[in-house]
Amino acid sequence: MGATFIAKFQRPVSIGVLALLCGWFIYLAVQNVFFYIDASVVMDLENIDSAPASQPQQQGQSSPNPTTLALFGRPDANSSTKVIEAPTTRLNLELQGVFLSDTNGSSSAIVAERGRDGKLYIVGDKLPGNGVLQSVAADHILFKRSGRLEKLMFTSKRLDIQASGSSPSNDVARASQNRRTQTEDERANSVTRRSPAAATTTGTRLSDIQTRLAQNPKAVLDEYGLSAVAPGTSQGYKINSAHPALANSGLQPGDRVVSVNGAPLGVAMNDVRLIDQARSAGRVRVEVERGGRRFFLTIPIP
Repeated sequence: MGATFIAKFQRPVSIGVLALLCGWFIYLAVQNVFFYIDASVVMDLENIDSAPASQPQQQGQSSPNPTTLALFGRPDANSSTKVIEAPTTRLNLELQGVFLSDTNGSSSAIVAERGRDGKLYIVGDKLPGNGVLQSVAADHILFKRSGRLEKLMFTSKRLDIQASGSSPSNDVARASQNRRTQTEDERANSVTRRSPAAATTTGTRLSDIQTRLAQNPKAVLDEYGLSAVAPGTSQGYKINSAHPALANSGLQPGDRVVSVNGAPLGVAMNDVRLIDQARSAGRVRVEVERGGRRFFLTIPIP
């Protein structure tokens, strides 16, 4: 009786147990699937939330490596020129020339006390008057004295083309009347404010020099203590003697005048045209070679 009862329900029970096991396995499988799906969704959401914060880092990583940039040379710190305001010095000094270099520490300038010969000073050197040279620019230098910066600019130099018999002391007296602290604009205005009589006299002298230079260039050069470095070539003129016309211009015997306003010199017949250009411009930028080094002098024309 008992065996018959068990045999009667054995098959349904087995099927039920098998169904329960299958259902359990299906449940576990579904749970695992949703677990991994939920995990991937959470990761995506976390990535979206962290994207704004990580984006600057990625941008920073994409920027050029300074070490890599060094392979092509480091950017020059002087490439962005800073305008430094400094008062004009009251020291009795004169800026005669500048030597500009790619690095400020290698630049130098020729500075002289009034009435004395100029000397070459490199950035960091001590200047007359207990100043230390800080920087060199095309038209001025900066130096530190008593803890503050001061500026020394090119003075207004007068290049008087006049007769050989004129006295150098007259040129010095006229040059000393110019203000020591004139800026470039003030120097330009001082040229335009000169009297009509002085302008006419200077123009007559320049015209006379221009005519004589076209007729007999060697005689004119000899008269003013100049000689062509290599006649017939644009290698400039050598200053052989201190002529009064060159007084207070910053030029010295032994200098080689290479160019004027960027135009090479040496062929007198071609250089005649520069007189008209200089007269109309009111100033000339002279390239000079001294002791194997070159520098520029800005000389107003009266």
